Amino acid sequence: MNQYPRNQSPLYRVRGFGQLEKVLCCPLQQIVDLARSNQYRVFQKRCAKKAREVQHPVGQLEKLHVRIAALLKQVELPDYVYSQKRRSYVTNAARHVGPFSLVKTDIRKFYPSTSRNMVYRMFLERFECAEDVSHLLADVCCYQQRHLPTGSPLSGYVAFFSAKPMFDAIKQQVQQQGCVMTLFVDDISISGEKASQSLLGKVRQIVSSFGYITDGSKSVSYAISRPKTVTGVIVTPDGIKLPNCRHEAIFETKKSLKHLPYGGSGRAKLVAELSGRLREARQIISIPAA
Repeated sequence: MNQYPRNQSPLYRVRGFGQLEKVLCCPLQQIVDLARSNQYRVFQKRCAKKAREVQHPVGQLEKLHVRIAALLKQVELPDYVYSQKRRSYVTNAARHVGPFSLVKTDIRKFYPSTSRNMVYRMFLERFECAEDVSHLLADVCCYQQRHLPTGSPLSGYVAFFSAKPMFDAIKQQVQQQGCVMTLFVDDISISGEKASQSLLGKVRQIVSSFGYITDGSKSVSYAISRPKTVTGVIVTPDGIKLPNCRHEAIFETKKSLKHLPYGGSGRAKLVAELSGRLREARQIISIPAA
């Protein structure tokens, strides 16, 4: 499917509930019932040695979220967004290759920080839907009508469009300094001759002014000659490299395989794991500088 401008989306200017039924392919009463329901599977998921709560829609609510996600997926995104089709965290990192300093930060708890009111304003102001339609869509999209769920297929799209004015403001600030900005979900990376602590501070102020919080521990600046970690990839003045921790993971997986008998389920799992790690490594090594 080709992408189209926001004003050509079926979600643009939904002015009545009859139109909403057609766009979402769902009867109005069912949409209302699902907005009031709590059809989520909530569980803890360990990630980077931390546990985070995942709220995953289920049943008919999941189908409705999939439908909304499919519609938003077709809306054109700005060029600075790298978490989109035909791009990846690797091409995001490659965009910053060169003899430049770099600063980066990210939005703390991006999805849970995207409130129901932010989602409502998105549908009302950026998609120009009617007020009652915007309220209903916000209720459908949000977990317990409070914030975006952490495990829904629509959360990435809704979070971005809700925060787009903020990201556009950051992009404008960065451009004024002659720097390059990329965004991968909630990771903001900026490189250029004037990518400084001062610029990073201005970016964090913009984020704060829109009601979000940047993660202080992940707000980092790199000198020109220093290797830089961008979305899990090492960036140097000459190209991108696989981080040492991933080299070590490949080595340890190969080492473990030597001690497992052929045909066992444990071996099959490790083979699949090694295949994935090698595939990822080849992708990083093969991507040229942007």
